Amino acid sequence: MKRPPSGDSPAVVFEDVRFGYGRSEVLHGVTFEVRHGSFTALIGPNGAGKTTTLRLMLGLLKPRSGHIRMFGQEPGGRIVGVGYVPQRTGVPDNFPLTTLDVVLMGRYGHIGWLKRPTPADRDVARKALARVGLAPQTDRQFGDLSGGQQRRALIARALVGDPRVLLLDEPTAGLDPGAQLNFYDMCCDLQREERMTVIAASHDVEVVSVHADNVILIDGKVVAAGEPPQVLKDEVLDGLYDFASHRVHLAQEAKREEEG
Repeated sequence: MKRPPSGDSPAVVFEDVRFGYGRSEVLHGVTFEVRHGSFTALIGPNGAGKTTTLRLMLGLLKPRSGHIRMFGQEPGGRIVGVGYVPQRTGVPDNFPLTTLDVVLMGRYGHIGWLKRPTPADRDVARKALARVGLAPQTDRQFGDLSGGQQRRALIARALVGDPRVLLLDEPTAGLDPGAQLNFYDMCCDLQREERMTVIAASHDVEVVSVHADNVILIDGKVVAAGEPPQVLKDEVLDGLYDFASHRVHLAQEAKREEEG
């Protein structure tokens, strides 16, 4: 797997980024940094610009103004190596694809379109499936997997591209609380063991706050950014969401006290 450069340079930098669709501006001067090797949660209400921010990182969208750098490069270049797990699988229901077939889609950047995967490509895909705990499901139809298993398979699809940054867009939408926790536990293991930068856009404020090293709270602009106890304050969350916060940051504070 490719490794980020040494030093203190951040993995992702947004500098006064503005973006909109037509006359409607979605992001208003967004500025933040994500350090490499960290797990960063990008949270905010519906329409806050979370998915747009991820698409800008991928290079699928271009900012109206401002600058974006992924390991010092403009988004969209092959040098960067970005893995992406979208909100939806992109695989039609009942489409005859095995789990291995879906994961191999992530190798097309290496083998090229219209070319057949080699035995080495298949070996890489099988290892990725084993890495996310899906080795027994390799030859099973993708549509027969549970929702949690499908999300794990999409992580494996991203991993076979040798990413330095893994972007997750609402990765646990529709999963039950137990499956959500298991999914984020797996992501944290990958982040630590592979020294990967993980950025997850999510509505699961309570869940991601327990797992993330840093949180960026966005609502068209950056409302707050930093470690969970600094960002997830009741008065801040109450102003953005339609529910009272549950003091989720206290779990992080208790964890720090135990470690200290």
